[in-house]
Amino acid sequence: VILDAQLSPYRGSEMRLAETFLGQIPDNSITLFDKGFWGADLLLSVADGVNNRHWLTPARKNLVMEEVERYGEHDRRVRMKVSPQARKRNPALPTHWEVREVSYQSQGRIRSLLTSLPVEDYNAEAVAELYLERWEIELGFRDI
Repeated sequence: VILDAQLSPYRGSEMRLAETFLGQIPDNSITLFDKGFWGADLLLSVADGVNNRHWLTPARKNLVMEEVERYGEHDRRVRMKVSPQARKRNPALPTHWEVREVSYQSQGRIRSLLTSLPVEDYNAEAVAELYLERWEIELGFRDI
C-alpha cells in the first residue's frame, strides 16, 4: 500500500526524504526498503520496539557483522557497528546495533536480508518470501 509520495530535486537525498515519512508508518506494519535506504538511524527509528513496526531490507555487500545467535542454517542475529558519521549526526545512537540476517538462494547466488522481524513470528522462509514479493512488485512498476 502506498501511503504517501514526495518529489524532490534530482540531487536531493532520498535518505533525508525518507526520514520525513517515519511518522506516517502505521503501527503493526512491515516496511520493505531497497538497499539504498540503509542506516542505523533510519532503521532503528522505524522499529522503535513500541508500536510493532518492523523493516526488511537487502544486506549491502561487504557489511562487517558478528554473529550473536544462530536460529537456523540461514537465520541468525548479528551485531554491527554504527558508523561514526551516523553517531555524529545523531549522538543518541548506540555504538553497535543488532539485527536479524536471513539468507536465501536465488539464481545460484546466496543473498542476505536484514530485518527487525522477530524469529518467533516469522521463520526464515517467510522473511525471504516477503522480500521476493516486494521484488516482483518492483519489477511490475518497471514494466509500467
